[in-house]
Amino acid sequence: MGEYFLIRRAVLGDIHCCVKLIIMAMGNTVKLIFGSRERGQQVLEYLFRHKNNRFSHEFVGVIDFKGQVVGMILGYPGHMLLPLSIRTFLLILREYSVQGLLGSLKTIPMAFVKEGEREEFCIISLAVFPEYSGQGLGRKLLEWAEKEAKGSGLKGCSLLVEGENKRAIVFYENSGYRVVGKNHCKEDVKLYRMVKTFF
Repeated sequence: MGEYFLIRRAVLGDIHCCVKLIIMAMGNTVKLIFGSRERGQQVLEYLFRHKNNRFSHEFVGVIDFKGQVVGMILGYPGHMLLPLSIRTFLLILREYSVQGLLGSLKTIPMAFVKEGEREEFCIISLAVFPEYSGQGLGRKLLEWAEKEAKGSGLKGCSLLVEGENKRAIVFYENSGYRVVGKNHCKEDVKLYRMVKTFF
């Protein structure tokens, strides 16, 4: 990683780049969850601004290149998944009322997908803008998350990746992750759960 790249916690000013990267990382699941990419962007920007939800800026690490966000990772300990999911649902309901509630019902298939164990650090999204790929930035973000997990006494990291995203699967396998489960959601979205155990 070059001398101008810095890994830091996200701030509210990073909202536009981070949300673009989250949507990029979500791939086909953004439509499954939010109905469309545009709707996903609107909801994710709202959630990014607020604390204590699944997409809050407080759980995002970014790669900063000369003041510009070029990559990000979003994650938190597995024991936080349920409380953060409830808070996310309530925020959407408060902001978008019945329309938000109906949109949230699209996520029901995702509710049965195992994202991680309580004692794992769950990586929700990892992405680097294409013009910065191939420089080891994704690996640096992954290492940063793993360091966070170890520092919190967690036993490992877990993540979900689309089964069709062979490039990402190889990247994670080369980083020590292995496929431990496969989930099928509606609209032919197949998700692989991958885990790296520390000890």
